[in-house]
Amino acid sequence: MREALDAEIAEFRVHDIGFRGAIDSAVDEERLKIFEILNSSGQNGNDLDYAIGQLISLGGKSEARKKLLAFLQSLRQSVDRSERKDAEVKDYSMTREEQMKKEEAKALYKQKRYQEAIEIVLQLFSNNPRLMQNPSMVGLLLHCYDKADDWPRVFEWGEKYLELDDMPRISNVAVVIKAAYFLNKYGEVMDFVKRYPQYDSDHDISHSASIAAYRLGRYEEALKFATRHIAYNGEFRFILYLEIVEAALGSVVRLKKEPEEILRWCKVFLKQKEELYVLKLAENASRRLGKTDEANEYLGKYEKLLVEAEERLTRM
Repeated sequence: MREALDAEIAEFRVHDIGFRGAIDSAVDEERLKIFEILNSSGQNGNDLDYAIGQLISLGGKSEARKKLLAFLQSLRQSVDRSERKDAEVKDYSMTREEQMKKEEAKALYKQKRYQEAIEIVLQLFSNNPRLMQNPSMVGLLLHCYDKADDWPRVFEWGEKYLELDDMPRISNVAVVIKAAYFLNKYGEVMDFVKRYPQYDSDHDISHSASIAAYRLGRYEEALKFATRHIAYNGEFRFILYLEIVEAALGSVVRLKKEPEEILRWCKVFLKQKEELYVLKLAENASRRLGKTDEANEYLGKYEKLLVEAEERLTRM
């Protein structure tokens, strides 16, 4: 009987590798019972549940049964994950008509007709709520709201999108963080940045992070993200660049950094724009470093700018 059973087991393809060692260590009667259970089971969840139940009902704690039970339970978990994934894919599936509507919304987006694209996507969600679990569809809606400058909606749908997608695109993460920034949700900005550290060199993300950290009084982080932004993006977009430099400068002053670092950030700022308080900071830092001529130069620029400002006030 043992030889015949060995031949049957060798032909049994579904579970062969996982339980062969367990069967080989069992006595003939137990081998037969185990094989009967396995032979009656398939690879779907219900069959495996039945096989596991039958194996447990045999009683006893032989090494063969323990190994086999562990294998079947592991296989059951794998099948469960696979079935769950298949269900998710099924939920994402779209009819031909729905796919055509999605393509229409994408075309409208490219034509900058964002509100019309939003209406199509929302109608698709209304007709088939399962589509709200589709990251691609939610991502499309997210970018439509972004282009429409509807920050509350961007943030609302952005949170949903990030729950759906384990590996979100950097552009989608940046849009959500930007919305949080414009809504003054600075704590959420920093939470998102911490959640996706692989993206924190992106120009929009590093900008939002540096300003948010500064306004939260987290000056070391503000300085870190400002430095990173400039290193990776240079003087990309003047207004954003100036905001970041201002946050960095404010941070080094509040952290009471050495005058060399304060002066360095003053120079970065003054390269773009002259401001009274920055000229004064540069003068003071230069004097502390013993750079009298340089300090006097900043003082001269300060006094000239002050006179010009007073003249403008007089003319008003």
